[in-house]
Amino acid sequence: MKKILVMALAIFCTTGCVTAPKLNTSSGTPEIEITTSLEKLSDYLVARGIESGYQVKSQTKNSLIFERADTSFGAKIMFGSKARRTPNRRLEFNFYQKDPATVKVRATCGMVTNPGTGLEEFSDLSASASRTQDFLLNIRARLEGLGSGDKEPMMP
Repeated sequence: MKKILVMALAIFCTTGCVTAPKLNTSSGTPEIEITTSLEKLSDYLVARGIESGYQVKSQTKNSLIFERADTSFGAKIMFGSKARRTPNRRLEFNFYQKDPATVKVRATCGMVTNPGTGLEEFSDLSASASRTQDFLLNIRARLEGLGSGDKEPMMP
C-alpha cells in the first residue's frame, strides 16, 4: 500500500508541473469575434449552457456565468476541499458589440473550490482552454450560418 501511495504521489507531482501551450489569441485566452447581435449570442449561449448541464449563475446584457458540479475524480482531488469535496466548473462569457454587425466574446473558464460558501476560491484555467476556444469557433460557425449537421456544440 505504501509503495502505491508513493508512486501515485510521484506521478501527481511530475505531471502537475506540465503546462499546456497558450492559445493563439490576442489575449492568450479563449476569445473570438462573431457576426451577430448581443441578444442572439446571449440566447444561443443560454441554450447551449442548459443543454450541456450548466446552470445560469448570473446574466447581464454583456456577460453570462454558468456553473455545474464536476464530479470527476481528478476535479475532486485537485479542487475539492474538506468543506466541500465536489468543486464546480465555471464558464464566464463577456461580450460587447464591437461594431453594428460584430460581437467580441472573451471566455474565462476554471474551477471553483467551496462553491456557494464564504470560502469560495476560483482557479482560472483559461490560458490552456483549447476546448473552450473550439466551442467559441463552433458557435461562430453556427451563428454565421457556416455550421453543418444537426448536432449543436456542447459547452466544455
